[in-house]
Amino acid sequence: MITQSKFAIVGGTGNHDLDKHVIAWINDTAGTNFKFFNINFDDFPDGESDRRIENYGELKNKIVVLLESTYSDHLWNQFLELSWAIKYQYEAKTIIAVQPFMHYRRQDQGNKKNEINRNRRACYEMKKNGIDKLLLLDIHSKATLENCKEAGIEAFNVSGAGPFADRLKPILHITKKQGQKFYIFSPDEGSVIRAINVAKILGVEVILSLKNRKHEGETVIINSKEKVKTISKKYDCQLLLATDELIKDSTVVIIEDELSTGGTAKLTGSDLKKKKARDIIFCATHPVCVSGWKRKFIDETPFSRIFFGNTIPRPYEKRTGGKITDVFMSAVIASELLNIMFDTEQEAKSK
Repeated sequence: MITQSKFAIVGGTGNHDLDKHVIAWINDTAGTNFKFFNINFDDFPDGESDRRIENYGELKNKIVVLLESTYSDHLWNQFLELSWAIKYQYEAKTIIAVQPFMHYRRQDQGNKKNEINRNRRACYEMKKNGIDKLLLLDIHSKATLENCKEAGIEAFNVSGAGPFADRLKPILHITKKQGQKFYIFSPDEGSVIRAINVAKILGVEVILSLKNRKHEGETVIINSKEKVKTISKKYDCQLLLATDELIKDSTVVIIEDELSTGGTAKLTGSDLKKKKARDIIFCATHPVCVSGWKRKFIDETPFSRIFFGNTIPRPYEKRTGGKITDVFMSAVIASELLNIMFDTEQEAKSK
């Protein structure tokens, strides 16, 4: 498998609960006994960082795995500070960064010249601060991988489809027994690949809507069977046009990468309800949950069940009294991380 002595594990404060489950999975699978390097997380009286890595001498020439969900500016700065110190002050050989949730994930449109491409900038920042490889989960778009490649980082994106599919399997089983239809629904082309990933595991069909595309301030209806055929060919998967007839009396599942305010998701769910969907389920990998999300998304929700990934902690104030079920992403992250660790060790041996 892997040689434990070649590696060191460092975790930030973004999502320690998820990080420790990732490492526990690796220990159970690889027969290792990894523990986190202890970091003294503190600040000076004036607010400047006073983070210190204890036993720093043990990082020299190691392949270091740095885990950090960066869902705030503070955590992003912490991540960069730790990576710089590990690589350039304490002379680690390689840094494999694991970001279950990445800051600046959406600001990735290079064609928007009036907006700073912070995603691209973030990739160059990571490279400058010592990151060699980067593991992400359900990125917003392929632009992040392209920006990483341009900056000189080898990036990997793992899908959260498996954990969601595991949660949906019992529901699918009951739905089939009742003789009801079950579809994964993609509300636009940008969500197609996530829908396909879950649908393939479950062995069900994807229905696709292409309505309400904005062009010069006007709504353009582009739903057509020919357009759906074109997209089906692009993704090498048979997709169906989301007609009212298909939706009626069906169980419909929406798969998204994240939930912010929840306003758009609720509108989509409400539209499906108007079309008489029998059961509407919502899944999102990253629960960003900005201020006011409960009023917009939870109050009078059209969803019978809601599943959120655990890439961002949801403390008590973001809990909903059981209306949302957590879906744990540690196994899929750990599985891909173990592969990356193995390959990185082999690469080091061949040099």
